[in-house]
Amino acid sequence: MGYYTIYSLDVLVNLEDILEEDYNENKVDIIMHLRDTCEGAEYALDDNGKSGEKIKWYDHEEDIGNFSRLYPNQVFKLEGEGEESGDIWIKYFSNGKMQECPAIISFDNYDKGKLTDILNYKGDKICLK
Repeated sequence: MGYYTIYSLDVLVNLEDILEEDYNENKVDIIMHLRDTCEGAEYALDDNGKSGEKIKWYDHEEDIGNFSRLYPNQVFKLEGEGEESGDIWIKYFSNGKMQECPAIISFDNYDKGKLTDILNYKGDKICLK
């Protein structure tokens, strides 16, 4: 069996230092290089850094961490959404280091002042099925 995740990889740069079309071309080149050198990335990502489907890539931290050493001036942003509800995260990689940012899901507290009418209220008719 295994645990499946959808991945999305972006290469972050300062767009003031580079033209946007050059950035997009450079980003694709970097992601293609990752896919050429890392079997896990080859299956998990397309040339634009997106997952086509959920996949198992258990070594993504080690793979991208090591790969980021080849591009020490770039920051790699890997987004993931696992198969369990709420398993959403972002991981940043730079020159062999990683920062993990799990999603924080929160809900507003009850506020009577925020209650609104239900649009299709039927008067005294209550639908119970």
